[in-house]
Amino acid sequence: MHFPRLPNVIKFFLIKINVAEVNKLSLVILAAGESKRFGKAKQLAEIDDSFMLQRVIDQCSEIEGVDAYVVLGARSEQIQHKINFENVSVLYSPNWSEGIGATLASVTTELSELYEGLMFVAGDQPLLGAAQLKPMITSWLENTNSICCAQYDNTIGIPAIFPKKLFAGLMTLRGDSGAKGILLNAASELQTFFMPEAKIDIDYPDDLKKLRV
Repeated sequence: MHFPRLPNVIKFFLIKINVAEVNKLSLVILAAGESKRFGKAKQLAEIDDSFMLQRVIDQCSEIEGVDAYVVLGARSEQIQHKINFENVSVLYSPNWSEGIGATLASVTTELSELYEGLMFVAGDQPLLGAAQLKPMITSWLENTNSICCAQYDNTIGIPAIFPKKLFAGLMTLRGDSGAKGILLNAASELQTFFMPEAKIDIDYPDDLKKLRV
């Protein structure tokens, strides 16, 4: 599938939208990073005869009742030529080089008035799928003011759902600081979900080799 060249703009924008009816929750797959430690576009790393990002998209697309987005940045044109985005909307973050915090802030600013909650999933967590994400989503939909996140190896992190009351904090993120600090500051309100699959992310080629063994 061929996608249009990215226009040279200075703001965060949609490349392609496939949302027919806005839901309460958006699921945002973060795939804007440079993959510096991996050495090339890890979004296109092959796992089980599929690109890693395609695998994550396909798994998240199985979840009903949420609007799915993918955020691209580094190597976006290369990725667009390889990935099928039919079931998701595509966002482009021109400030991807500033770090994950800058991208999270831009995503939140773009989507804040459309949704009551934002769920962030990493594009390099290939073992995550509907089976892991649905319980968190179901729980959040019962109380859209709740803060939900994954718990694994005595820590917390994404996947996580941020309700509207935390959007302002997300918009202040800068550089390479992610959203974990926001979750920790809300520790007394957190609803955690044991998710050992979330500890598997692909940063280095050796991580991929271990996953294939």
